[in-house]
Amino acid sequence: MELAFWLAAAVVLYAYLGYPALILLAARLRPAPEVRKGEVTPSVSVVIVARNEEACLEEKLKNLLDLDYPRDRLEVIAASDGSTDRTEAIAAGFASEGVRLLALPGPRGKAAALNEAVAAARGEVLVLTDARQPLARDAVRQLVSFLADPSVGAVSVESLKPLVEQWLGALPSTGRKETFKDVGMNAPGGVIEKTVRKGVEPKAQTLAIFTGETTFDPASRYAMRSLAELLEMKLLENLREALGGTYSVSASGSLSKYPKPEYQFSVNYGSSPDKAELLWKTVLAVIDTVKRDGATPAELQKVREQQLRTQEVSLKENSYWAGNISARLENGEDPRGLATYTRDYIEKLTSEQIRDAARRYLDLTRYARFVLLPEKIVP
Repeated sequence: MELAFWLAAAVVLYAYLGYPALILLAARLRPAPEVRKGEVTPSVSVVIVARNEEACLEEKLKNLLDLDYPRDRLEVIAASDGSTDRTEAIAAGFASEGVRLLALPGPRGKAAALNEAVAAARGEVLVLTDARQPLARDAVRQLVSFLADPSVGAVSVESLKPLVEQWLGALPSTGRKETFKDVGMNAPGGVIEKTVRKGVEPKAQTLAIFTGETTFDPASRYAMRSLAELLEMKLLENLREALGGTYSVSASGSLSKYPKPEYQFSVNYGSSPDKAELLWKTVLAVIDTVKRDGATPAELQKVREQQLRTQEVSLKENSYWAGNISARLENGEDPRGLATYTRDYIEKLTSEQIRDAARRYLDLTRYARFVLLPEKIVP
């Protein structure tokens, strides 16, 4: 027992005295290299994960928007982890000032919500912060100033190359050419409506998925992307701003080539249970408008500007080039088309392209809609 006591005491003493002393000694024997600070302004995404933070979120967002950093280089993302108070309404109120709200169903935990927010971020640099603590006005500028030194925040090719050669390049290859296998999983035809009653939280979640066969090429993928951006913009205006029925709505679409060319387009939004059907009727009305009229000149310009901003950031990111080059090679397309993407597509976008994409992909005779409602509506 006496030995166990002294061992336990030694561990405690080491934690409080020994370890700090060793760190101090190491710092004296091997001082940290001097880092050169500089005036740099990479694009920055500030991410907040909040759950029921209505008491402090408004002041925090005002604090972030007042930071001494170029506004066109600063993105603020507020991720709500299943908030049940006014957190999402407060964040949505700052949309016109560039704050992006991610209203996540949940709660799923801070780590999961943070992963979602980071995946949605567009900046070259991520700054993670809480809803309660304000940042000094020059905090972001001071943080990124260290990135002016090329030895900070990067892995050099020289140090990475031998590791890649050893652990990846040395892997044996069979020389076999891989291909896909059609296992017969096809989306059902017709209209499917499904309501699920689970949970007690007084919130509804609606997901509509449109599917079908299509052609697969860069022009079709770009038309799908432009349609999604326009429809999300119009749904935000109609569902949130005009009806006040939801704080967040998303519209997204994708095309796949294998095992056969298909598309999937989804519309997803949360609301109060009593407004779920009304908002769905509004979604259908907005879809009809886009299928009939396409985009107005002002809407078309907004879509172009948003795409140009995204493209400006993407062109500086390795992940954009690696992902797109890989995808084009896999699909048998010329990767060199990425270099002229802006000129070939964004600058030539027309209302007719979006209208035709809506008619092709938003088939109201072929979709599935799922509505999640609470088991018992709490007044």
